[in-house]
Amino acid sequence: MPPFPSRGVRPPSLKRSTPLLKAKIALIFTLLILISGCARQAPASGWSSPIVSGDTLYVGSPGGRVYALDAATGQKRWETRIVEEKSTTGLYSSPIVGESLVYLGTFEGKVVALDAEKGQIRWEFETGGAVVATPLLGGDTLSHRDTFVYVTSSDHKVYALRAQDGSKVWEFETGARIWGGGALGGGLLYIGSFDGGLYALNQESGEKIWEFKAGGAIASTPRLAQGVVYFGSLDNKVYALDADSGEKIWEFKTQNWVWSQPLVSGDRVYFGSLDHKMYALDREGNEVWAFDTGGAIRSSPLLAQGLLIFGSGDGHLYALDQERGKEIWRFPQQERLGAIYSTPSVAQETLYFSSYGGKVYALQVEDGNQLWEFEMDKEG
Repeated sequence: MPPFPSRGVRPPSLKRSTPLLKAKIALIFTLLILISGCARQAPASGWSSPIVSGDTLYVGSPGGRVYALDAATGQKRWETRIVEEKSTTGLYSSPIVGESLVYLGTFEGKVVALDAEKGQIRWEFETGGAVVATPLLGGDTLSHRDTFVYVTSSDHKVYALRAQDGSKVWEFETGARIWGGGALGGGLLYIGSFDGGLYALNQESGEKIWEFKAGGAIASTPRLAQGVVYFGSLDNKVYALDADSGEKIWEFKTQNWVWSQPLVSGDRVYFGSLDHKMYALDREGNEVWAFDTGGAIRSSPLLAQGLLIFGSGDGHLYALDQERGKEIWRFPQQERLGAIYSTPSVAQETLYFSSYGGKVYALQVEDGNQLWEFEMDKEG
């Protein structure tokens, strides 16, 4: 495999505090694990994000298990191991919930569909490389019968599978591994690749409609909003493209890789960078504000009750005023958790996120007060 792009990576400073240094090293180490394929020789890891459907929270663990928890109490309803027990690689892909099945990918290259109620594995589809991103569900707009699961893989390909049975409808090959997920709109599927290409594909046939070349590898999942595709790149930039033609509208440069999926709300575009900052831009690509945390930001931001919420490699979850970028609260207040690379989710007035250390937390959105926590992969 080609080496991971090193442009824009600053060596950790010895002057930084030990937790921040550890967080930076952990992220770089994880990236090297994913590239080298040597994860079986490393400690279990993963950054699967929780998702709530109805009254159930679903999340993948560093130990390769999928959990269903009561969203109100954190009590376990079921757990299912979907990787080999001897494997030391956890789940990076996050669950997505369909009509009756839960879908996610594994580092071993499988896409797995589980029964949402009981956790039994209903079907599996094997790709040729690690599945890092969250699968995407979308309908067949021609027949209105099939729901497709779109899956990206480190084998350079994106797959369209039938959600009911996992049978392959089509596949499309790019020039390098794919770590980001897809975005759907207007009959097109948008995905980025480590070959630097942002691809627009016909969602029913996989035919390439257009391709845009960024200045570096793309690990970010694109965001489609009002006819514009937004995405980050490992050339330290965020791009905005015309969704129909792929022509560049603007670009904005940060000081390090942009892996976070942009969030668009009103006239603002929010995203995080490995330069430790969360940015707010206007829709023309001009900086409105930037908030500096103590660690790399891989987490994608979430908006809830006027708060912009995201995790950082410094071990804190932050809630900012979305208009001014002023900190409203952080969790925890004093001590630090393991690095938070997952993306938070919200249901009603409760916020959920997972830490790199293998715990799931539920907080009140308004003030960040903890409601419950659940430790994954705990034996006995």
